[in-house]
Amino acid sequence: LNVATHFEVMDEFNIQIPSIDYAAYQTLNPDFQAFKTALDIAEASKDEHVMKFANDLEQQVDDVNAEVAAIRLEAANPLLLNETSDPDDAMEITAELMAKVTLVKAKADVIHTYQKLFNVAKTRFDELTACVEEIELKHGLWESLSAWADL
Repeated sequence: LNVATHFEVMDEFNIQIPSIDYAAYQTLNPDFQAFKTALDIAEASKDEHVMKFANDLEQQVDDVNAEVAAIRLEAANPLLLNETSDPDDAMEITAELMAKVTLVKAKADVIHTYQKLFNVAKTRFDELTACVEEIELKHGLWESLSAWADL
């Protein structure tokens, strides 16, 4: 402890130490010991906490997959596949679906970040990727159809 050595040298050479500083020094050792104990406890329970967090992440993965399944059901709307549908209605639906998918994709990115941070196996969101592609294709189809009709 460099601080203890510092105060010992000051005592040895009879250097005046303000009473407030000396009182703070006297409480330093118990505080340091309490800190070391807390650190040891935290280090000992680290693996347990990482496993608990990994389980929570798995639950979040399941939630993301459920959201993707719900969005895919919405994307199967017959209006989006019917050529006689109103393009504006179809584009509005696909825009809403794209917004929902963007939010779910952000959640998946957060999950990946935490999985990487805690050295947990990264989950592949293949259904999410397929869902994004499907919705982007449908949106692009309706944009093209609308642009074609404007010509």
